[in-house]
Amino acid sequence: MPDYHHDGLDPVVRMAEDMVAQFAHRPPDDAAAAVAAHVRKFWDPRMRRRLVTVVDEGADVDPVVVRVAEMLSPGVPAP
Repeated sequence: MPDYHHDGLDPVVRMAEDMVAQFAHRPPDDAAAAVAAHVRKFWDPRMRRRLVTVVDEGADVDPVVVRVAEMLSPGVPAP
């Protein structure tokens, strides 16, 4: 069973949503690109895959997090 926080969010989703909130002043695609770049640079590949998987499975997340997951999906070139 995954290790969920009390609110039901997977820890990687919580971290992604926290980062997206830091870029809320930017247009959504710019914010997604900035978060995706950070995740590519600093997150372990397992964490990146987990984020993509959780979003692909239909987690109720911010639309910018969905865009981040799309950018991190295999075969999608880095922005």
